[in-house]
Amino acid sequence: MMPLIVVLVAWLLSERYYPQFMFMHNRADYWIMGGVTSLLLTVSILVHELGHAITARYYDLPIERIHLFLLGGMAELRHRPIRASHELMVAIAGPTTSMLFAGMWYVLATMLEPVNHVVSIVAWNVGLVNLMLGGFNLVPVFPLDGGRALRALIWIKKKRYYRASQATYLAGKQIIGLLFIVAIVSYFFYDRDLTFWLGLFGLYMMYTIFSGRKELTYVPKIEDLVLDLENDSSPRSIIEHIRSKDERYLPRTIIPIINGEGLEHIVYGHDLTTNWNADESSLMEIYKPVEAGTFVEIENLETYDPQVSYKADFVPVFQNGDMMGLCDAHEMRFWLLEQYRTL
Repeated sequence: MMPLIVVLVAWLLSERYYPQFMFMHNRADYWIMGGVTSLLLTVSILVHELGHAITARYYDLPIERIHLFLLGGMAELRHRPIRASHELMVAIAGPTTSMLFAGMWYVLATMLEPVNHVVSIVAWNVGLVNLMLGGFNLVPVFPLDGGRALRALIWIKKKRYYRASQATYLAGKQIIGLLFIVAIVSYFFYDRDLTFWLGLFGLYMMYTIFSGRKELTYVPKIEDLVLDLENDSSPRSIIEHIRSKDERYLPRTIIPIINGEGLEHIVYGHDLTTNWNADESSLMEIYKPVEAGTFVEIENLETYDPQVSYKADFVPVFQNGDMMGLCDAHEMRFWLLEQYRTL
């Protein structure tokens, strides 16, 4: 899909944009300019997302993957930041990177102008698009970077993530409403062309906040975060239960070995093979000791303290010594910290 978009943008630039304000004898030169510009615009989106990714890595937030879309991209985090300040810095890193990248292209365009006017024009346009990319993403409507930054700021003030998310959703709707009011005023008293573009922008912002509303309004209960094992916590049952859901999760899961006194040993999912038969002798060969980061005990802050480094993405969770099931360790930690202490 992405190569087709690059070709489409190159065609628009070559056939519609560049011919409007400069004359070139060879039409192929327009296509060279359009093609180079289109490729650099794709690089600009990637650079924007790398700004997010590098900042996330600085805060020990692993990146799952980077998606590139028609008019943007997304650096997908494996798990959410647990501090508002981290989310704020990751959110503004992308627009900041785009602004700095724009500045680099403007400097390059100025330096090239006396030497090569055509190349200078390409550099100037790449800089302009990066400036627009950074500015657009700062609009405080979720899930744009500006909306994420707004949520982080409200989170810092309110000390609660879910309240901040709901306040961000309300603020985004108010901003969009104000945008439509400005468009109506413009229609009657100023410029109808401006009304058209403001209305179009407002509609796009409505679509944007609609796409992010679930994340902003969803408040999970603890039961939503636990994979219920149906009162059977034997290793074989746990493994088969995971496989029935999605076998890809098994290498990222810690299997508990429980005796009458509670959690005795653990087995790392990545030590298992797909044809492992789960007999007792096989288990004992890969037993590992229980340590911090291998389980969550709801009543024990030390098992989910922000300083704890989890040994797997999915771990057993206990309450008052009884196993509840398996949980996403990072999501469970986030929920517990949100409920029981201020980050």
